[in-house]
Amino acid sequence: MSREPCNSIIYIPTWRNWLEHQSLENFLKSQYYQSIYDLLSKLSKLASEKNYEVTLVLHHKMSKFKIDFKFPSVSLVYMSDLNWGSLLSKGKLLITDYSSVVFDFIRLGKPAITYPFDRENFLAIRGGEMITDKETPFIASCSSSDDVIE
Repeated sequence: MSREPCNSIIYIPTWRNWLEHQSLENFLKSQYYQSIYDLLSKLSKLASEKNYEVTLVLHHKMSKFKIDFKFPSVSLVYMSDLNWGSLLSKGKLLITDYSSVVFDFIRLGKPAITYPFDRENFLAIRGGEMITDKETPFIASCSSSDDVIE
């Protein structure tokens, strides 16, 4: 008997190295944390209404802050504890900001959303190119958490 795939949304925000030495207090005030929290609160509500689950995948360096995002329908996993093949195969939708895992996901024929909430700052510090929806039909680019939810 084959198992029905679960309704899973995967959210993978890219780690910001410049936050590594921040105090917990400053980290909680950062645009990074605030943007993740904002999107998760909205995703959690939508997931509960639509019977989806959200998997939040965090970089292991974020574990030092010991933050547990407690939202209904949201589970947290660190990259170091993860089976990537299993995660990507069960996901119905991927949300990220800059992570190249988006290319692995769309190669599976699944849709993805990029949400670069700190685009100007990130590009100023790290440089690089942005993934846009003009490059591939499987990726939608959003500029706000409300756009992601829509």
